[in-house]
Amino acid sequence: MEAPTPPYGIVSFTTSNQDDNEQWFYLEIQRHTTVFEIWRLSPAPPAPKDGQLTLSHFLPNAFFKCNLTAVYEVLAHQDLKSLEMGEDLWPPGHPDREEPWTTSFPSFRPAEVLVICDNPEQPFDPAFRPKNVRIGQQLLVFKEAMDRDDNITKEEVETYERIESAGFGPSVRVSRLYGVVRNERNQLVGVLLYPIEKETSLRFAVGSKTTDAQKNRWAQQIQGTLAALHRIGIVWGASHPYNVLIDVHGDAWVTNFVGGRIEWWVDADKEGTVDGDLQGLGRILAFIKAGGDGLMESLEE
Repeated sequence: MEAPTPPYGIVSFTTSNQDDNEQWFYLEIQRHTTVFEIWRLSPAPPAPKDGQLTLSHFLPNAFFKCNLTAVYEVLAHQDLKSLEMGEDLWPPGHPDREEPWTTSFPSFRPAEVLVICDNPEQPFDPAFRPKNVRIGQQLLVFKEAMDRDDNITKEEVETYERIESAGFGPSVRVSRLYGVVRNERNQLVGVLLYPIEKETSLRFAVGSKTTDAQKNRWAQQIQGTLAALHRIGIVWGASHPYNVLIDVHGDAWVTNFVGGRIEWWVDADKEGTVDGDLQGLGRILAFIKAGGDGLMESLEE
């Protein structure tokens, strides 16, 4: 028996881009020859205080869901009330009852983090994403989480906690965490990093005019930093010239602790391991030695 034809079919569904100033969705549903349209706009962000923009103006400030129903052949949509799954809903020992995630770093609301705009006249340019920010007089770099409360960002924060506890001296040059950003629902939405006075990444710093002394300096600094991380059980994962920053003093900094691996730079079976880091390090050193040329050749070694 053939399955019955559904009385309604989706004609099209369109949502706004992440970089759009306003968040919306548009849905077309057809029954026989009649097309029904549903269009919703997300609530606008809060107005700036004293003309100062904060992360609250750029991060999604509301999420909504709707339920499509039909009453006497007439389509209608209604908002759905979300039920937050608090830990008190589960009995003790239930596998879905988890302890809330915590960190030793200070937490800030998006409205507490001031955004430094490249173009203050057009702060909501779709191409602009907040990166340079400040809290009080402290300049910082904001890195948005891929998703709310995603485990990758949580693990990154936990790695920075271990780096902080290690008490590394100035010779171990790694990016450092200042704090985290949580929204009003206490979800982790991003991290705040101390800025590095960078010139560029290693990917673009090495060139035909780079001296052997400078090459040796970078190679030794990267090797020394990675060895220090390995001694306390931290795997870099993101070993790649793009994730090594060269600061204004010509020193090399190891950055980006999201884990995993850089595809085609570290073998899949070595992901998240010291061996993977060492493989990536070997290719970084080959890249430096080659003076920035032959990146793919160093990859294939």
